[in-house]
Amino acid sequence: MKKYEFVDLGINSTKYPFNTHLWWEHSTYGIVMVDGTDQTVLLHSTKARLLIDGSDWSVVNLTDNTNSYKIQSGWLDGNDLWLVMCDNDGTADDFEVCFIELDDSNDCNPVGVSVGADINTVYAHDIFKAGANIYVMNKEARDGTIKVVVWDVDTAPFVEKDTQQYAGIGTLGDISYGVVVPTGGGSGAYWYVDGEAANKISLIHYSDTGGNLDGGGDSLAGASFTGNKSQSSLSYDGSDYIYFVYKKDSDGLIYLYAWSYLLDQYTELGRFDIALMLDRNNNGFTPTEIEKGFGISDEKVYEITPRRAKLTLFQNMGSLLTTNIIGITDNYLIAADTGGGAYPMFELQDVSGDEISECIIDYLMGNVTTCEFISTDDIANLSAIKFYDDSDILTFFGNIIEKQYNDLNSYFYRAIGYDDEINTYKFNKDETAGDTDAKVIIEEVLDSANWLYYDSTSIISPTIDIKADFQNISFKDFMDEIADRCDYVWYIAPDGMVYFNDGTVLTDVL
Repeated sequence: MKKYEFVDLGINSTKYPFNTHLWWEHSTYGIVMVDGTDQTVLLHSTKARLLIDGSDWSVVNLTDNTNSYKIQSGWLDGNDLWLVMCDNDGTADDFEVCFIELDDSNDCNPVGVSVGADINTVYAHDIFKAGANIYVMNKEARDGTIKVVVWDVDTAPFVEKDTQQYAGIGTLGDISYGVVVPTGGGSGAYWYVDGEAANKISLIHYSDTGGNLDGGGDSLAGASFTGNKSQSSLSYDGSDYIYFVYKKDSDGLIYLYAWSYLLDQYTELGRFDIALMLDRNNNGFTPTEIEKGFGISDEKVYEITPRRAKLTLFQNMGSLLTTNIIGITDNYLIAADTGGGAYPMFELQDVSGDEISECIIDYLMGNVTTCEFISTDDIANLSAIKFYDDSDILTFFGNIIEKQYNDLNSYFYRAIGYDDEINTYKFNKDETAGDTDAKVIIEEVLDSANWLYYDSTSIISPTIDIKADFQNISFKDFMDEIADRCDYVWYIAPDGMVYFNDGTVLTDVL
């Protein structure tokens, strides 16, 4: 059994990233980041080098580029790090694109420079990959009119895909780093725009299949960016919800929102002054299967939850840190200067051997999974807890609901899995199914509970005559009834996957 936390590496780096989205980790080639003191400089190092000397950072040679603009955004595509560069200071006439071959001694490959904008009007906001192509999203003026433009930048000259004029974006209106999600057989890229003049935040969308920009969904009035570029990002839960933070103009406080792109519906998750990882910088594999984030001023690491529009506390690092967190990737974390230009670094590691002496997980078919464990770690009640097996398969994911002293050196904990929602979720549909395949009924039930997913081939389909009044019936009660009639056995795995009695591994996300 494994439990992961960020552990002090004993590295005091002399360098730090310009913001949390401008550093990248590669499993083979180490860490690449934009210098926190000079946005035109790209740095490279490895854990092995930094363990010996925290100042051992190499400067990546970018002199093959036409210009020495500031690096605004990057996209790590395999062994290639694509960069878009522009000064974004009101004096830029164009932007430049290059890619760094990490597997070829960090060789810089210039691609091209943009053309066609009014002088002193170009701002580059993001570079992204959708389908097989690399694109840039920028803002510039054409004959005095400010437009948002998407370019295909695989090769030069760049190909303009679409332009749109968005009301209220203004000269200084900012655009976030974006997220790419699968939509309609292709990919859709989303950003949110701080409408300087319109006093609102709006989502915008680009379809790589249609090649067009449009509105991504409803706007949030009375909202603006926080002013901290580390908080200007979109995270994605891999299914539906896109997360972002913003400042509410009425009180000046920072809030976290989740937006369902399937329902075009916002959910306010409360006041959270946090920075979330970009979806593109998360590898999506256990034990780093979902984006994390950190408190701007509370030394805590957070994690979004798949398909649930929730934020959980992953780790309280208050006992390990004396300064605030300033950057996070899947496996690394860096904190602010502790004095004399020393930026402590941490790594995600399995700590179960040091902390966990006993762990019992009780899988109850058709019921809530519970977990009891003994740990030397002092964990607050209601904190999220995750356990993985020796193959890094997620085995338990839930909340601590009970904490007691086990002895002078350890605590006893009891946790309940997030599948507790099966007892409280109630359907709001009211319909009758007569002489209908059980498969049809179950798929409709699971589709209405959007944190669950399944493989339709794993559901056997006997025809049953059942009147299904979905109004005010809990998920568990209804599934138990179906299981009883069809001789099913079912349970919900920690990641929201629903298993049925034939044991088929489920893959289709709904």
